[in-house]
Amino acid sequence: MEFRLPGAVAADGALQLGPEERRSPLALLPLPGAPRGFYGREAELAALGAALGTGAAGAGGAVALATGPAGVGRTALALEWVHRYGGGFPDGVLFVDLGGDGDRPDRELADVLAEFLAALGTDPADLPPTPAARAALYRRATAGRRLLVVVDNAGASEQVRPLLPAGAGSAALVTSGRRLRGLVAAESARPVPLAGLGPEESAALLSRVLGPARVAAEPEAVRALADLCDGLPLALRIVAAGIAADPGRGLAAVAGHLRDEQRRLVRLAAEEISVTGALRISHGQLPPTAARLLCALGLHPGRTVDPYTAGALADLEHRDAVRALEQLAAAQLVTATGAGQYVLHDLVRRYARRLAAGTGRVEQRAARARLADQYLYAGLAAAQCAEPGSRPCCEPPASSRRPRAVPGFGTAEEALQWFGAHRETLAEVTATADPDRAWRLVLVQWPLILRRVRDGWVPQLRLALEAAVESGHPDGEGRVRALLGRVLVVGRRLHEAAACLAPAVELAARAGDQVGRAVALVNLAAVHTELAEHAAAGAGLDRALEVALAAGHPPAVVLARRHLAGHHLAAGRPRQALDHALHGLALSVGEGPDPRRVLLNAAAGEALSGLGRHPEARERFGAALTEAERIGRDESTADVLRALARAEDAAGRARSAAAHRRRADLLSPP
Repeated sequence: MEFRLPGAVAADGALQLGPEERRSPLALLPLPGAPRGFYGREAELAALGAALGTGAAGAGGAVALATGPAGVGRTALALEWVHRYGGGFPDGVLFVDLGGDGDRPDRELADVLAEFLAALGTDPADLPPTPAARAALYRRATAGRRLLVVVDNAGASEQVRPLLPAGAGSAALVTSGRRLRGLVAAESARPVPLAGLGPEESAALLSRVLGPARVAAEPEAVRALADLCDGLPLALRIVAAGIAADPGRGLAAVAGHLRDEQRRLVRLAAEEISVTGALRISHGQLPPTAARLLCALGLHPGRTVDPYTAGALADLEHRDAVRALEQLAAAQLVTATGAGQYVLHDLVRRYARRLAAGTGRVEQRAARARLADQYLYAGLAAAQCAEPGSRPCCEPPASSRRPRAVPGFGTAEEALQWFGAHRETLAEVTATADPDRAWRLVLVQWPLILRRVRDGWVPQLRLALEAAVESGHPDGEGRVRALLGRVLVVGRRLHEAAACLAPAVELAARAGDQVGRAVALVNLAAVHTELAEHAAAGAGLDRALEVALAAGHPPAVVLARRHLAGHHLAAGRPRQALDHALHGLALSVGEGPDPRRVLLNAAAGEALSGLGRHPEARERFGAALTEAERIGRDESTADVLRALARAEDAAGRARSAAAHRRRADLLSPP
């Protein structure tokens, strides 16, 4: 099957698109903006169009590979092409930065596949555990679609192959500082090599920033700048930004300043260091606050920063952090991605880290503590928004300092998105935090952990448990054990879960945390249930309900009653199950959709069916379906439909039961 983008293909194979065909791409994952000040590269853009305009042989589509040295503008070229022509892929664009050319660890394939599958509509709870299984599911999910997959900064061919879409109408655009000959040989990838800009293109790029008159006035200096920067667009833009910030400084003076630095670095044959030399010039021309912030950003473990984290690192007021980030963006040292987020180019991060390494250790520790406090207070605010009415999972440590500003969250979805977006950075911050902060930084993510319980949280939670023990917080240890135990139960690591949860009950009791004790009892009962120790499970749930009622904590009471309803249903006691489900529903009132009401209504429906009260059972299942559909999780809706199908079978309505099962299988295949 041959696939062509809209537009014509010239005799030389270059893709030609009209202005009306250059529509914005549909980004299925956050896509960086089109590069500002992009100039030239028309031949390379045409080569990408020719490579991506015709499907490659085999099951998949075309693959283009943009290669070249660091700082040459591979990512900018790819993004320019995507923003011009990505709209030709009606099913959207998937983007990932693998980090293969940076100093940060490469992205894990399993994590990337999880993000891609989620963007394509797969529920995280349905993700297979192994990379191979996720890759197989990804191939099935992309078959028959017309997608553009952009893989930026790939370090090796084997990183890219599992990410190539299966549809013949799809295409992949890969960038790398390496030639990736395996991708060329095995996947028919068409290389599009990038070299430094020539003198005329370099002059044109400088002219776009500085204006034609200023460039025309010093042609020799312009040629010298192009030569000293090796024609690297990143270096040229940084130099131009510095010149633009100082109108009284001549181009020849800047070229003279660069000359000695560039010669030394060229002899070292490290093209990235020539960019570092330019960065040093740009850093020296920044306003003092922005220069201080650039240094502080070297202590940030992630690539993406916002005014809150930037302000914490540099100890700035929020408005000053916003202004300093804007100044860094104007100097091309960070890139704005929208919604107040900024990304540091890998080379800039390297330079910032060198700056930060030159500061005192006391100052570095203080900055990292402020960053940890920023994430902790923001996480507490996000958890409260994600679970309104819940008690805080912990209090900040006595040594913490309240941040100058924390982000606001309008909805539970916004709060959960914040947790998801910052998960990787939170893990990095936790790894360098003191134990008193570390366990709290993990525990505060509990709303996301419970929703994505199969998403690899065990290592982080074990780290939190060690930190809580080391810092001497038995209440914190108990809460972490309760959460870790829940994750282990879902992962079917039952004996580990039992060993983890048993001490949690006693720890919560000693700390006077009756709510935590009730939760630990419920989680431990879940382990007993899975191990077929039903008497122990029932006794534990009865005790959990007593403790929750005595504590006067409705959410804990609802939790205990929900599990008791399920326990009695499994034991063939529908009347007792109905009693617990109805009492739980009476406490689960609220305006927003609530997963607890889905489970309680479904349990009430099953109990009523078991009592032969079929019309009432249908009403309860209908309420559960309405709630599940409001939440928008297909798996939950499918579970209710399957329970309803069983109830309809019991009522002798086989046709209705079959219809419900068919709908359930469409939503969530068994």
